[in-house]
Amino acid sequence: MKRRFLLASVCVFMGTLTYAQNDTVTNRVVIVENEYNPTIMDASKLNVLPQIEEPSVPKSVIDYATVVRPTDKWEYQEMPAVVRDWAKRKPHGGYIYGAYGNRENVDADAGLIWDINPKNRFEVSASLKGWNGNVGGVDGLDWKSRFYQSDFELEYRHRFGKVDLLVGGSLGSQVFNYMPDVMERVVSDKQHHSVGNVHAGFASTDKDMSLRFQAEVGFNVFDRKYDPFFSEFTTYELTLMGKGKEKNPYAKGEVSLPFKESNRLAVAFDLNHYSYSGFPSMENATSVELNPYYSMEGETWRLHLGAHIDPWKGFDSKLNFSPDVKVEYLFSDSYIIYARANGGRENRSLREIAALTPYWYLKGSEYLPTYVSLDAAAGFKASPADGLWLHLAGGYQIRENDLCVNLMSKSAYMFAGLDRAKTKAAYGSAEAKYDYKDIFSLSVGAAYYSWSADGEEENYLLALKPELELNLYAEGKVAGGLRVGAGYDYVKRCSKTYHDVSNLYAKASYALRDGLELFAKGRNLLGSEYCDANAYPVQGLNVLVGAAFRF
Repeated sequence: MKRRFLLASVCVFMGTLTYAQNDTVTNRVVIVENEYNPTIMDASKLNVLPQIEEPSVPKSVIDYATVVRPTDKWEYQEMPAVVRDWAKRKPHGGYIYGAYGNRENVDADAGLIWDINPKNRFEVSASLKGWNGNVGGVDGLDWKSRFYQSDFELEYRHRFGKVDLLVGGSLGSQVFNYMPDVMERVVSDKQHHSVGNVHAGFASTDKDMSLRFQAEVGFNVFDRKYDPFFSEFTTYELTLMGKGKEKNPYAKGEVSLPFKESNRLAVAFDLNHYSYSGFPSMENATSVELNPYYSMEGETWRLHLGAHIDPWKGFDSKLNFSPDVKVEYLFSDSYIIYARANGGRENRSLREIAALTPYWYLKGSEYLPTYVSLDAAAGFKASPADGLWLHLAGGYQIRENDLCVNLMSKSAYMFAGLDRAKTKAAYGSAEAKYDYKDIFSLSVGAAYYSWSADGEEENYLLALKPELELNLYAEGKVAGGLRVGAGYDYVKRCSKTYHDVSNLYAKASYALRDGLELFAKGRNLLGSEYCDANAYPVQGLNVLVGAAFRF
């Protein structure tokens, strides 16, 4: 029965995937369902909307999967992927693909796994993505948008008898320009962000060990090359953000004590220290996140009882608490009902903010993380027939110091201004997916949100938050190695200040022999004018053509 329970959970989870884009990534409510088996941690996570940082201490700290790990990339405006995961993540091999588009768009990616011997594995991955072309700016004026991002990562793993050792590092770069204010066009608009990471980790691999553990220590650095404000060219009274570095040593992991057949007592932790040089509005801070929990399961049920205990030392030092509770019940072998109450801290370092929007401008002189004091939800998942999956869910979330994004003008340029406020959201979602073998796939999802914010400028704070979202996607095999797919994303904003998202996209790929695949994909085929979640406008109709090769 336990095997049927796990199989049903995995099958139902496959139906929770949505094909949403990055258009509102900073404003999404995320439904998170943490699994309790450490070998399939987060296996039933549902993102009603594009994924943001999970508001809890991660249970699965180190990724020891046998596939190429993606580089630690920033998120930004980009087309939906055209190459299926198996084409890029083939175990014990590698992949390479590249594409070029009509607006000087480029999309290149490569990865390689090299098993030196059964105990030693080497992994490398690299990518280059970006564009350089006209985008509709403010007041209908064209803006010559330029954005290129590169990432490189190396990983080495050695397998001891009962413990794996992992060491690695990564480098990343964002080179881009700001959108000018229509009233002033003076100083240089260029900007360059750089990130770096080194880390080492270890994890137990023997399931029969009386004490299981995994841990990682590392160091992150973020660098901003140019101060975007030049007071000698403007009459504005500015709060300078500066140029400089952010340094972030960290340690994270989990220790668990399994007992009986399916019970586990564990503590997960995440420790971060942030120090700044060159940023006058930032103050050094230390974040501690502790997540003790107890999990148990029977033949038709699972129970998870825990809490988040999160001290913060810095500006406005405090101790935060939030729940970590979940229960789910399986009946008729393919139906699951669940309820959960979760929470936790979302650290908002400059490196993490740049991952949400590179065009950021922080208001105020203090830095505070976002804290989810409550994220409660209940839902129903089902697989009533082969290939058919359904998911209904609803919940309520309270967020302290939530980041609210809006377009603002400062020193001749337009920035993604970040305000902080306490926000609340009640939400409901429904989605369905049907797969017929490897021939046809169809998915539809919808979500509704009711937002509120503390403050006199509620409409301003919530302007980019989604009120209604709809995602449609269909893909099928036409003949031989030819596959075509198309989708549509619609997001109704909470305010009429910004246009609603309306993105029609399509793709086609043709698989040749020996792992070679040709593809073409197009985004914003309707030429709609709307902005990303960072308040910056997206490109008009754009097309990429390229090839992928796996080996």
